[in-house]
Amino acid sequence: MNDFLSSYLISLEKTGGLFDIDGTLPALMLQFAIFVQVLRVLLFQPLQKILQQREDEIENNFKNGRISLDDVEELQKKIKKLLESIRRITSLRVERLQRRLQSLSFQSKVSLESQRVDFYEENLKNYNPISDVAYNLGVRTLQRLESYLKQRLI
Repeated sequence: MNDFLSSYLISLEKTGGLFDIDGTLPALMLQFAIFVQVLRVLLFQPLQKILQQREDEIENNFKNGRISLDDVEELQKKIKKLLESIRRITSLRVERLQRRLQSLSFQSKVSLESQRVDFYEENLKNYNPISDVAYNLGVRTLQRLESYLKQRLI
């Protein structure tokens, strides 16, 4: 019975398989075409739309970045000009302060010299009477010593 059943099943089986010229190959082709169209509508078109939006966004950002880069370069030029003017102004101020410092230094030297001369003259005035007193004291001491020695020797 097994032989009969297996031979019957074999007789029912179609020969040729996938490459048989019957309705299976066109049906598979039709199914594949429908599947591709469904994928195109549901998957590829939204993906292409998203990719196009992203590309447009990147292009806009690039253009804005280029504009910003131009703005940055312009600001850098302005900053350089400003720094140059500040450096010029500060160098002029430094030169002016150095001249003033030299002037004040000269004035202080002149003032110190005049104070030194005044101090010297004042001390000289005070020294002359003291030196006169000391001289007179020395002369009187010598005179007394001379008179004492004369009295002792004579």
